[in-house]
Amino acid sequence: MRLRHLVAALLAACGSTVALAPVASGAARGGGWQRVAAAGDDGVGGGAVGDGARYVAFQPTASTLRVIDALHPRRRIETRIHARCASGTFVDVALAAVGGGQVLVTCIGSPPGHPREIGDYPSVFTIATGRWHDVPGDLAWVRTYDADAVGSRWIEGLDPDNPASWIDWRTGATRTDDGTPRDTVDLDAPGLTRPLCAPLRRPLAEVGGTARFGSYRYDDGFGVGDVREASPLTIQRCGQAEPTVIDPAGVLDTMAQLGSGAVTWPDGGLTAVWAYLPRCDARLRWGIPDAAIAHTSRSVYVAAGGELRRLDLPAGCAGLTRQLTVRAAGNRVAPRASAGSWRSARLGGARVEVLRMGVRADVRLALPRGTAVALRADAPARTVRWRLGRGAWRSARRAGAGGARWSLVAPRLPNPATLTVAVAYAAGGHARFTLRAHR
Repeated sequence: MRLRHLVAALLAACGSTVALAPVASGAARGGGWQRVAAAGDDGVGGGAVGDGARYVAFQPTASTLRVIDALHPRRRIETRIHARCASGTFVDVALAAVGGGQVLVTCIGSPPGHPREIGDYPSVFTIATGRWHDVPGDLAWVRTYDADAVGSRWIEGLDPDNPASWIDWRTGATRTDDGTPRDTVDLDAPGLTRPLCAPLRRPLAEVGGTARFGSYRYDDGFGVGDVREASPLTIQRCGQAEPTVIDPAGVLDTMAQLGSGAVTWPDGGLTAVWAYLPRCDARLRWGIPDAAIAHTSRSVYVAAGGELRRLDLPAGCAGLTRQLTVRAAGNRVAPRASAGSWRSARLGGARVEVLRMGVRADVRLALPRGTAVALRADAPARTVRWRLGRGAWRSARRAGAGGARWSLVAPRLPNPATLTVAVAYAAGGHARFTLRAHR
């Protein structure tokens, strides 16, 4: 049995005492957590899984599967789930994955006629038609085969006793070759693989004593690596020389999800859930233990404490970054934070951290000696400091009663020079802004 299935079973049995901050029904987008489903008698037994774009699936009770369609939120998609395992001796049903318009579940227990063969056995639910599909072929009924991803054509899993890791769930055909380091697995593609953009490469990992490609997710020009191993979680965009580490501790089993320009995952210790939005340079952390997390193109979903809740993300990067307006010598620039951390009530109490992906050109600003520089923070600040290059930090002067306006006078500077402004916000948190100043 996969570790995540064991965790899901334990959470369903033990429950959780964590409560997310309640909000009124119909709260404005980006306004906080909203309850999606109350706990049934059995709680939200299987956590939540999603495809990173449109669908999120969860279990309002141990015997029911429900699917949320982000494009049609009023559409109700629900089916009985335990009927798929009624012909064998099964102790539980676990949600495994969503992808390609399909939901993958695994029946945990023994198939018909094999009471001692305890394992996980896959079944596929097609969302558009509401039909269930038995997976044909012998591999699907090998007790050591653990299916953990699905597409419109293929199931992906691990089997230490058999080199085949992909099953065409329509025909039962298997594949043992998943291409080259320059390819990625595409569970919707008839040929299983498609090329990666340069310079992305899939990493090699040792699985069951055999070297093979580590688990890798690729979507919309981003690649996320090592989502199956207890190793750092990384992301890399097309054209980026080296990957960016977004979680040094790694993830638990295969619980990282990539899609719609976002990555979501629970940490390896099940103490918090995370999201990273590379286009906003923002990493978000919610201190919700024993939780599952999934996302669509519009929202983040968290299952914890017998409830499923949704947080609608704001459009663009509003609330996900800090900005400083700088005016000097008739010029105006508005750099985004290059580093920093703060808590956002608008984003469900998330701790937001600036995590820049790769190297980005800094904003340039003309700054002759003696120039008066006006600074305006996007929120009231307690202190504002600045320095040139690696010089000593100096304090800016408050220029207004609200705490958002500050000023400084430019000293003589080498050409060019790095101007760093550090803002400590009155409500907590801090941010740094970097400019390239020249005479």
